[in-house]
Amino acid sequence: RLALSDPGPEDDHRSYVGYLAQDMTGGELRTMLFILTGAVGLVLLIACANVASLLLVRSTARAREIAVREAIGAGRPRLARQLLTENLVLAAIGGALGLLLAAWCLRTLILIGPHSIPRLTDATLDLPALLFATVISILVGLLAGLAPVLDAGRVDLITALKEGSPTAGTGKRGQGFRNVLVIAEVAITLVLAFASGLLIRSLITAQNVNPGFDPHHLLTIELQLPGPRYKSNDSVRHYYAQLSQSLRSEPGVEDVGLVTAPPGGGDRGDFWYSILEKPTPPRDDVPLALFNFADANYFRVARIRVIAGRVFKDADRAGTTPVTVINEDLARRAFAEPQLALGKHLKVGGPYVDGPELEIVGVVANTSQESLDATKAPMFYYAFSQNPNPFMVVMARTQGDPAQWMNAARRRVSELDRNIPILSLQTAEDWLGATLDGRRFSTLLLGLFGALAIVLASVGIYGVLNYWVSARQR
Repeated sequence: RLALSDPGPEDDHRSYVGYLAQDMTGGELRTMLFILTGAVGLVLLIACANVASLLLVRSTARAREIAVREAIGAGRPRLARQLLTENLVLAAIGGALGLLLAAWCLRTLILIGPHSIPRLTDATLDLPALLFATVISILVGLLAGLAPVLDAGRVDLITALKEGSPTAGTGKRGQGFRNVLVIAEVAITLVLAFASGLLIRSLITAQNVNPGFDPHHLLTIELQLPGPRYKSNDSVRHYYAQLSQSLRSEPGVEDVGLVTAPPGGGDRGDFWYSILEKPTPPRDDVPLALFNFADANYFRVARIRVIAGRVFKDADRAGTTPVTVINEDLARRAFAEPQLALGKHLKVGGPYVDGPELEIVGVVANTSQESLDATKAPMFYYAFSQNPNPFMVVMARTQGDPAQWMNAARRRVSELDRNIPILSLQTAEDWLGATLDGRRFSTLLLGLFGALAIVLASVGIYGVLNYWVSARQR
């Protein structure tokens, strides 16, 4: 229905529902959830191997008891039921303690988790989670107790009944199985340790990526002008011009610029485009680019490098030739060289949708628009003076820590119009750093899983080695 009511150059239209389903809960987030789920599974395998090896040691130490039971008539099924019952009781106690620990850890994770993860605050230990924990506890008890049950059926009665026999219950088959469990624990632990190391290395690399602008000493004020009071373009221009001038008069503020979506702030949408001087692309191959709104001061305030041409100036007003500034990625995709883009015309909407024609007057460096670890995307800027937008982010370059000017910024906004809410007020470094919160959180979780795996493997190996040493001393 969307395609019929809103025909465009592509049959596959992007809807907002699709955006929520794919971009908000899919993509990188879904991949990371799969990785963390795999890490949980590996830790569970280590725990199973750990418990199985310790139960094997325990069953070996009980070899004389098992032999006595068999000697007085206990069959193998009876012994299997006894051992499995004991293991299931231990698994149930462990599962109950695990649920209590999970409830505490869940509250902690919600407190330290980033707000960018959808519905993290809605996470609870509901009935499906309890049923899952119950099933896992039963399976762990059965799997961990399977090896001792099988080993118990191979007890040599004569050897086991000899009091203090050093070979009681230490058959080559049982010892070999314990060796396999220890090797598996070490191997899985190394996998988690290496995965944690790779994520930490990737996070450090992302933090050192050049964002394309200078986020230091930069304060961001996100505003949304209410529609009833600011209906006309002139009223929007007038308010932001007054606010910019007011902030510049504040001691310590060097300059002020305006942009709709600052680096790290995501995008305000994308749209098809075409170059009028280029051949018309097929309907199913019209390129997409992000779009943004910026004023004449933004690129200077953010210290975004100008590669070719110029940025917006005060003379670019309503009624003059519509102009645009594009980023380097769009310039190289369309023209190969940024210099060749100057003077050309970008048609918003492409050749098949109505839209304005903008003269390209400049090319600027790419910026990390989505996040520090995201791939750079083509983008073009509308001139705010020609296309005023009520939703803008005011960026103020300060001489020191920009956090010191937050109260002054609130005061200046309130003096002009106290009915305008400040959507966010933070430094550009905090804004940009927040784009890696999800990666930091997943790295922290995987690191915790790796540390837990090392602890579990160490305990299991210590128990097995302690038994081996004791058996050889006898």
